[in-house]
Amino acid sequence: MFQLRKPISAVISIIILLSAFSACTKSNGKSAINISGLDLSDEVLIYYLDKVSSSPEEFGLDENSVSKDYIDEAQLLCAQYVAVNTMFKKLSLTLDTEHKTEISESVSNEWRVFSDYYNLIGVSKQTLTKIHTSLAKKEMLFTSYYGEGGSNEVPVADIKQYFYANYVGFYAVNGYMTTKDETGKTVSLDNDEKAKLRTKFNSMLAQLNNGQTIEEVGAAYAKEQDSTSTAGTVKVLKKGSSEYPDGFYEKVAALSSGKAAVIEAGDYIFLVVKADMTKDDETFFSTYRSACLKQLKSDEFDGIISSTAESYKITENAERLNSLVEKYKAAQREES
Repeated sequence: MFQLRKPISAVISIIILLSAFSACTKSNGKSAINISGLDLSDEVLIYYLDKVSSSPEEFGLDENSVSKDYIDEAQLLCAQYVAVNTMFKKLSLTLDTEHKTEISESVSNEWRVFSDYYNLIGVSKQTLTKIHTSLAKKEMLFTSYYGEGGSNEVPVADIKQYFYANYVGFYAVNGYMTTKDETGKTVSLDNDEKAKLRTKFNSMLAQLNNGQTIEEVGAAYAKEQDSTSTAGTVKVLKKGSSEYPDGFYEKVAALSSGKAAVIEAGDYIFLVVKADMTKDDETFFSTYRSACLKQLKSDEFDGIISSTAESYKITENAERLNSLVEKYKAAQREES
C-alpha cells in the first residue's frame, strides 16, 4: 500500500521544536550546567568530560590537560544526551525487556572492569546505566527513522545495492612473505624464498583450475605448514577495512564470482576464490543489513541529533563547574 511519508526536513524541524520545549523544566541551580532549563547531573557531565579527555583526537582536539575546549565538547555531548532522551520520549518509544536486559549486562560488564576508576572520578553505576540506556534509545530512534516501517524507511533495494558495492566475499589460503630471525624479530623473506612461495601458490592455483576445491587445496597446504587453518569458510570484507593489506579488497572485487587468483598485498600472498554471495543472499545480506543501513544513514542521523542539541541553551554555574573540573583533574593525577 502506498504510504505518504513526511520529508525528513519536516520531521527534523518538528522534533527540534518539541525537544527544545520539553527540555525546559525548572532549574534548581544545583548542577554545573543547565540545558534549556534542565539541570543536568554532574556525573553525566563528568562521564562525557572523561570521554573527551580519554580520546581527544576523536573530537579534533589536541592531547593536553583538560582545557576549555574539552569542557565545551563535553557539554555538547551532554546536550546530545538530552536530545536523544527527549526525542525518544516525544516519539513515545519504549525499551522492551530484551533491550533492558542487554543494558543491564553491558553495564555490569563495564562496571566489573572499570568500577574503581569510575568511583575515583565520581561516576556511579546508576549514571553509567543512564548512559547505556541513552545509547540504546539512540539505536531505537535510528530504527524508527530508517528501519522497516520507519518515517524515512530506506528501501531494501538501496541497502542491498550498498552491500554488494562495498563488500566482497571470498575463500582464501594465506601465505607470509616474512619469517622470524634468531632473535624473534619479524624479517622479510629473501628473494629466493619469496620466489619459492610464489611458485607454490601458483601451483595451488593450477590445482584449482584443474578441478580441485579451495577446501582441498587449503587443507593440503595447512598440513604442509603444520597448521590447522582451513579455507572452507567464506570471509566477508568491507571496502576500506584494515583487516587485510591495502589493495587487497580492490583486487578481490575486480575478480568475477568463482574466479581464482594469486594476490600479493603487503607482506602477504593469498590464493583467493571470489564467492558469489548472491547465491546465499539471505545469509550474507541479512547478516550485514543492519551495518549497511548505519553506514548509509549514520551521518545524517547524527546531524539530526546535533541540530537538536545545538538548539538548546547551555548555561554554566561557573563556580560549581570549575570545582567539578578541578576534582576531575585531581582524580586523573591520582590515577596516573
